[in-house]
Amino acid sequence: MTRWTLAAAIGLIGGAVWAEEGEATASTPAADVLQVKWHDVKATKQVKPSVPPFAKIALPTKCKIQFTIDEAGIPSLIQIEECPEKLKPNAEKAANKWRFEPVMRHGQAQKAAFTVILNIKR
Repeated sequence: MTRWTLAAAIGLIGGAVWAEEGEATASTPAADVLQVKWHDVKATKQVKPSVPPFAKIALPTKCKIQFTIDEAGIPSLIQIEECPEKLKPNAEKAANKWRFEPVMRHGQAQKAAFTVILNIKR
């Protein structure tokens, strides 16, 4: 079984999976979606992607995931940008189960987009 934790890449690395802030991507979200950095968002539920035992994936590996969340903090769009092919379906399933505190601007919840890079180790 793989142990894991998740932390922003600000020196809080521990366990087997951690996230770091991603860079802006070529896929730009809609005009009503606020672009934020990973450290500006607070995850309230994180689900690790399972590594299929039959998939011969060299670990450690990374999955770069672009999240777009709605005003309630629920993912409305998930884009797996970089990830081993055999891990992509599980990474997308796991990412859709994540939950976040709403991103607030001027006292109102906003749709937001950000990138997370998951580092997956045994």
